[in-house]
Amino acid sequence: MNRLQLWFPVREIAPLSEHAMNAAEHANPFTEPGQHCPPALVLARDDGIYLFSNGYPRQVAPDLAVPYRGIRHVRAASVDYHPDESGYGDDFADYLDLTQETERDRVPLHRLIRTYARIDAWMTLSVSPRGIVVGFQQSGPDTESARNPKGSL
Repeated sequence: MNRLQLWFPVREIAPLSEHAMNAAEHANPFTEPGQHCPPALVLARDDGIYLFSNGYPRQVAPDLAVPYRGIRHVRAASVDYHPDESGYGDDFADYLDLTQETERDRVPLHRLIRTYARIDAWMTLSVSPRGIVVGFQQSGPDTESARNPKGSL
């Protein structure tokens, strides 16, 4: 397998996006100290695959969510992932710059998230060695993991 396909409910990631856009500071271990770091969603694989805001101070997990190290996050609702075949290994982290315009829509990602959250859409991430392609779908994946509210693997 040469790509990883992920699905996230946009209404759940919209608060993460807003937090990152409104935060005074942003964390990104890929930049040098003192360099500008844009607002972003962090795509991470550790105990599951999930997104969280890179804004500081960190966004605390609400009582109804199982926290990951106390940070509010959204797990992928559907995952097509085979670590032995994909070349991604066990853990990874990548950043989705919320201020960057998408190739297809020429609109910053954070504005697309706001728009698609209103219609209860899904954000898809196609991850490959070449990069991450972001897409939006009105209907979600029809899989058992999509019906699992914890979004676990």
